[in-house]
Amino acid sequence: TGPRRASGPLTAHLQSIRLSHKSTLPYPKMASGIVCTDECVSEYEKFKLQNSSKGIENRAYLLYRIADEKIVLAKNGPAEATWDDFVEDMTSDEADGAYGIFDFHAKTTDGRALEKIVFVGWAPDTIPVKKKMVYASARENFKTSLGSGLSVVIQASDLADLDQDDVQKLVLK
Repeated sequence: TGPRRASGPLTAHLQSIRLSHKSTLPYPKMASGIVCTDECVSEYEKFKLQNSSKGIENRAYLLYRIADEKIVLAKNGPAEATWDDFVEDMTSDEADGAYGIFDFHAKTTDGRALEKIVFVGWAPDTIPVKKKMVYASARENFKTSLGSGLSVVIQASDLADLDQDDVQKLVLK
């Protein structure tokens, strides 16, 4: 027998998203001339639903980079990955920026568990000015292309901007 194919309402929903976005340029060009690929949006849709749906592989984060005038999915972080793993992957290339989405889990002072999706735009001062401007100008349209679900948005240019305790305070607000 061949590989098992997923079926059900979630699969149908994801296929309808994919089918409704078929074109040579799936999303309008951003002011920077950068486009967002279908894979970016479909993977984010699955990511949003992973904690509430069965049959979806859980991931701790998604990492996106700009390559060839497109925003592409660069990495799926495994479910057991930590915030430190996410930051390390995002900041590993000193000559490039990145966008990242992290499934942040925290507990409130009264013990309730919170799960929030954190969006990070990473454009360090070490990258060329033109590349930094491309990441900055594409960020808002990329977030719009992804749609709803981003609870906390961080623009980071230094590792200090990604301190886990500071991010947790934002998540708990």
